[in-house]
Amino acid sequence: MNNKILPILIVFLLGLTAAVFAQTPTVVVEYYENSSGEMYVRTPDGAEYEVDQFGFGEELPVGATIITLDGDYAELRMDPNGTIIRVGENTNFRVDGLQGRGDAQQNTFSVAVGKFKAVVAKQDGARYTFRSSTAVMGVRGTTLIGSSIPGVEEIAYVIDGVVDYTNAAGQTLVLGTGQAANALAANFVAFQPSADLLQNLQRGMDFVRLRIDEVPGYIEEVIEEAVEEEAVPEEEEAVVEEEEGEPVAEVTEAPGKEPEAKPEPETPEWLVKAMNFLGLELGTATMYDYETGEPATWAKAIIQPKFALGKLKVALYLPIIYQEDMFNPKDWYRPEENNEWSFGVDKLDDGWDEVALDALNDLFLKIRYIEWGDNRDPFFFKLGNIANFSPGHGSIMRNYANDSNFPTERKIGLNLGVNKEKGGLELMVNDAADPEIFGFRIHARPFAPGAKLGFGFTALADINPERLEFGEAAMLGNPIFLNAGLDLDQPIIERDALSLILFADVTSMIPYFREDVGSISSGFGWDAVWPDGNPLDWKNWGLDAGIFGKLLILDYRLEFLYSDGIAQTPFYGPQYDLQSPTKVVELVNYLQNPTNPLYDVQRMGVYGELGYTLDKVFYITGGYNWNWPIDKAGEDWPADRLKLEFGLFKDLLPVYGSIGLIREGLATVFINDSSMTLRTFFSKETGPAEHRFFDENLILSGELVYPISPILELAVEVKSNVIGGEWYPSWSILTRLNG
Repeated sequence: MNNKILPILIVFLLGLTAAVFAQTPTVVVEYYENSSGEMYVRTPDGAEYEVDQFGFGEELPVGATIITLDGDYAELRMDPNGTIIRVGENTNFRVDGLQGRGDAQQNTFSVAVGKFKAVVAKQDGARYTFRSSTAVMGVRGTTLIGSSIPGVEEIAYVIDGVVDYTNAAGQTLVLGTGQAANALAANFVAFQPSADLLQNLQRGMDFVRLRIDEVPGYIEEVIEEAVEEEAVPEEEEAVVEEEEGEPVAEVTEAPGKEPEAKPEPETPEWLVKAMNFLGLELGTATMYDYETGEPATWAKAIIQPKFALGKLKVALYLPIIYQEDMFNPKDWYRPEENNEWSFGVDKLDDGWDEVALDALNDLFLKIRYIEWGDNRDPFFFKLGNIANFSPGHGSIMRNYANDSNFPTERKIGLNLGVNKEKGGLELMVNDAADPEIFGFRIHARPFAPGAKLGFGFTALADINPERLEFGEAAMLGNPIFLNAGLDLDQPIIERDALSLILFADVTSMIPYFREDVGSISSGFGWDAVWPDGNPLDWKNWGLDAGIFGKLLILDYRLEFLYSDGIAQTPFYGPQYDLQSPTKVVELVNYLQNPTNPLYDVQRMGVYGELGYTLDKVFYITGGYNWNWPIDKAGEDWPADRLKLEFGLFKDLLPVYGSIGLIREGLATVFINDSSMTLRTFFSKETGPAEHRFFDENLILSGELVYPISPILELAVEVKSNVIGGEWYPSWSILTRLNG
């Protein structure tokens, strides 16, 4: 019996030992420095989390990408084999597969853009592949640096060991110690890096927390000695010239050994952080002068301090905008004729209530934004300049912005929400200091997590669509717009590379008049939706249905639009603040004669949108909306809308920046006016004023930035403004002192 028990016990102990030591391969975030405050991790399902939510010692899942920005870095360790990786700033580093986990036959990583250093453990059978945009590095027991700038360079540099480096054409080079190659070079060959290139490759690549001598098979001192031994090979001595009969020898730099050179002066870290905190701008700007009623050039000195604590981000806006004397407060710019630096002192004669309101308003104007999280988080809010209010699917309000006239006009908007597995709530206010447009959306997914079918209800209101100033008499009944909508959506596919979500919304608007106007009595204008009192005969409503999601590298949206009468989808758009008085006129004309055949019209339309972002490189997005009347030959076509935006991220080229525009009525001008030509359309001097490209139907914004040093940038900004019905561009030439 004992003879049988002993072998069984040995087998059991061996199996237990193997189970203990056969750990599942993982990649652990051992250390990071989130200097930008915006470093994050994108998980395989497409969700994005700030790196602080991972913390030290957390696993980076297979399929996840760690994204670093200016001044950020991370140090990763593979467990259990001990390989270590340092991820540099402005880098996208993804874990594609781990050998021994699932069906993966090797450890595979991708670097879309940026730089990394890897010290690969020397173990039998361990295989590694590092991929850039077009090239592949095959690695075993090697120390290397990889650097990728898509379309510019993809460099592999071997510090120790051997790398098989393959370019997009399928050519493979075997790189040894001290050698490098550029997969995007016209001549794909191995070379010894110059001193400048070595300095650039090695900058920021020294491990801070992890140690090379702890990687299996490596001793840091041995690597350094090996490099030094190759510093001056005898065969690399060459006589390059003779002068007066004496040979002069030149020694080629050793592979892998960085030549001694004077270090470039670096900006002190404390100064970079101080400038980044202050966000100082000095320059000029063209803005509306409320005293003369004309655009004028102003000088400006603006401090924009930024704070970040986890998900909480705060930016202030402390401007001194003047024309002649910076130190004379009477010469400073007053947005909407308000002295924003008085904090109520100039209202002492108007009573303490006015003093308190003015002080509060001036305080609000010093806030650029206060943010917590984003609309994917369980809780989020933003207070300040908000360029895109789009509750729900955007059928009632889409791309509405409260900063369209910034900095001529400044508003402090509010957007907050709660997201839970079975539902959530979102609130919006266009201006906390003087609220005019506000509302909410509530949604529920009652069958989650089993089924993700969602239902939503949106309610929004504009209490001053006439845009009356304080104390100004109403001309059209001083109405209130009350918008409501029901929506549903059903996710069909939700994956990182492919997602498809179906949605459908139905919306309408009921006005409330504070005063009588013409034949319209004060109160609710039910005739706007039921002109004959029959609830089944519903007028002036809109339908919006379609799909949106992601297809490989593209974000897309395609929808069908239907509207009846004077209804529009969306009702609140990017130019709504300028269009709302016209909407009031149209509504009043309709209610005074709701049976007029002019309003018995139905329209159909389509809207398509595509967007692409290559992280850290560039982004481009565009959308187009086209409507047409049904069975109404000869009627003017409704306005179409074009939206375009393109941007270059920092560090790809010597300059970076973006340009964007939204234009209503781009094509319909030519359809409704056969005499219109491109020349008159784009001219500011000829053609009908209502048919010019540069008018109140155009929102234009952009900037071009040239970094001179780590703390100094030159920038040119342009932004359209519409004051008093007149369109003009606001130009700014700035010197930015920041990090």
